[in-house]
Amino acid sequence: MREVAASYYANLFSIEGSEAAELLLQHIDSLVSEEMNAKLTAGFSAVLKNAQRIGDIKGASFGSTGPTVTHLLFADDSIVFLEGSESNLEVLKTILHDYEVASGQKVNMQKSSIFFGKGSTEENREHLKEIIGIQSEALSEKYLGLPTVVGSSKEGTFKYVRESAKGKVTGCKGQGMSKKAHEVLVKSVLQSIPTFIMSCFQLPKKLCGNLTSISSNFWWGEANGEKKVH
Repeated sequence: MREVAASYYANLFSIEGSEAAELLLQHIDSLVSEEMNAKLTAGFSAVLKNAQRIGDIKGASFGSTGPTVTHLLFADDSIVFLEGSESNLEVLKTILHDYEVASGQKVNMQKSSIFFGKGSTEENREHLKEIIGIQSEALSEKYLGLPTVVGSSKEGTFKYVRESAKGKVTGCKGQGMSKKAHEVLVKSVLQSIPTFIMSCFQLPKKLCGNLTSISSNFWWGEANGEKKVH
């Protein structure tokens, strides 16, 4: 029985243009495992690296002595960094097409977006969007909880860190939390807010002082004439 079943399915999937095979595949959900996806993204990364190595594309440089980055791959997103030139976008378009053919995955240009630097003219932007086939020009203010653009005023960019930390402390007032519960809150939540951000950015000294003041006020300050924890 096993040999008969094996022979049947071997014959079914080996016949080119079999209508039975097409009908069967319509009822099978397409599934790409995490391991398969990792292999696919690794191949995409290798192609971009090779294109940069042979000079087909030029990534974004970070300072005169900093590294040149062409892409960052996350769990659900892929970010490609290129100089805004026609040749770069043409090569990227070819790479994406080859990736689609090799992997069987389709890049959804409708859900993709493109972002330009300040030096790019409106005419150049429209031309490059037409080449790559992406019309949405947008960049979220935050990505993975971190700001995507840090301007000259770091205090303004990271203002939300101070507000978030202050809100964690003041938000628990009147909830009947014990002093030990407040201590757990400060140690496990309040201090974790700047830790994640500081793993990527150097926070201004003034902001660090503000965070210290919030924590100190919780431990040693007073509220309604009553001393707090210490």
